[in-house]
Amino acid sequence: MKIGSTDGGHGVGQYFWEKEGDVQDVPDEMALELLRNGIFYRVEDAPVVPEPSEEDEEPKQSEEDKGNEDVEPVPSGSAALIMKWVGNSADRAQRALDAEQSGTADPRVVLVRQLKVIINKG
Repeated sequence: MKIGSTDGGHGVGQYFWEKEGDVQDVPDEMALELLRNGIFYRVEDAPVVPEPSEEDEEPKQSEEDKGNEDVEPVPSGSAALIMKWVGNSADRAQRALDAEQSGTADPRVVLVRQLKVIINKG
């Protein structure tokens, strides 16, 4: 079973996930155990995150907003656009997570995991 990692630096037996998004093909029994800890996900379950298009470009900040990034609203659009906006900011990750979980009945699983990793590191 193909298993991906929501962050890097994890090794189990002969398998190692160096960075976020790395995928390893592991035996099913081991995969089921890894899936229980929340750091790993089954690749078949993960939605495809497309590359941002020109339409998804990061919104421009006005002169008034520069210097206070917290007034900028969470962008709507692709997961890649949201992750670009979040960067490494735990505050923005929390705001994006709140928006993702309240804005739809089916939040994007991989995006939610990626946001939680940034929040937990912050």
